[in-house]
Amino acid sequence: MENLRKSKNIKLIAEPKELIRNCKRRYEVKENLLDFKEGWSKVIANLKEPKTFSTIGERTKFTIYCTDGKIMFQSPYKGCKISESEMKKVYERFIEKRSWKTNDYTDITVHASYFLRLLKEYFVK
Repeated sequence: MENLRKSKNIKLIAEPKELIRNCKRRYEVKENLLDFKEGWSKVIANLKEPKTFSTIGERTKFTIYCTDGKIMFQSPYKGCKISESEMKKVYERFIEKRSWKTNDYTDITVHASYFLRLLKEYFVK
């Protein structure tokens, strides 16, 4: 690092520790959440008609709606049912980790980006 600072051709815009700290802040979650039952009821009530959202990474649009107490989503690539128990697992992990990063949920679901969008839309107070 000292060699980089002495070089006249390289100008550091920030110390490496500062860059890491800024990256971590990007994913900090400060929002208060509804309890699970209240949030799930809100999801069910609001998705009687299909709605379109972007995934948490804003890369893919998907349509989501409720049928028979299950949430259905359809994207250009795939479709899936989301049950209450699956959503609860993601919710509990979210409470534990406070993270919007999909990598923190890969052991629970491959559809974390969709689940996290629902959390952000319906569970954040």
